[in-house]
Amino acid sequence: MGELLLGGLIGFLIGAPLGALFRPPLARLEKTARRVWRQPAVKVHVERDPTVIWADAPDWVGFSLYFRHPLTLPAAPAQRDSWLAWGRQAGGLDAYTTMLSVTLQADAQTSVVIEELRVLHSARPVTDGLVLIRGVGGADLTPRRVHVDLDSPDGPGVTFHGPGGAPEPAPKFVLGPGDIERFHIWAEARTGWHEWTVDLLLLVDGRREVVTIDDFGGPFVTVGGDGLPQRMNLAGTSEWTVWPDGA
Repeated sequence: MGELLLGGLIGFLIGAPLGALFRPPLARLEKTARRVWRQPAVKVHVERDPTVIWADAPDWVGFSLYFRHPLTLPAAPAQRDSWLAWGRQAGGLDAYTTMLSVTLQADAQTSVVIEELRVLHSARPVTDGLVLIRGVGGADLTPRRVHVDLDSPDGPGVTFHGPGGAPEPAPKFVLGPGDIERFHIWAEARTGWHEWTVDLLLLVDGRREVVTIDDFGGPFVTVGGDGLPQRMNLAGTSEWTVWPDGA
């Protein structure tokens, strides 16, 4: 037993300095190989499905959908996921807000700076259609996010917010092997029909990378519902009421 312990101690005393000696050049070699073989140092996954984004959250997030054509309103499904699936199948588009979840993951030690979100955007007026709202109660949920103001007259405004909702600088962080960082993108509009995509500008280990975020090859569509007829049903109920009250 003593010989085993002594052998383990000697192995540790030899292996630890050698590991510390060779770790930096091995890391540089791995980064060089990634560049040669065009493998991204950071993988980016964009989740577009609200039922997945909010799967573990309380039912405190309201949803609104825009419909171009008149709709005969059946009793609405009570559950959140069923409500959204029903609305999408009927041709509903995001009204007021489009929510995305972005996950960054590294396979090796990597420094990442989010330099900018560059929004490519076009807009036109909307004068007809209908907005359906699924109202909820509960506290506001404010994850770390990027707010994109699609209504801004000088082009979409971009603001980074921390988990508490306060504005903050664009994040920078170091990812170890298997580490992830996650944030939301909330694009919002009060009026008009907006089509948009995002270029995510990253500085990865000092090198510029641009990741385009779009809706499976096309633009996202977000419709502002102000001035349009609206109907709402509260979570857990199935009947529609005119919204705002008395409108």
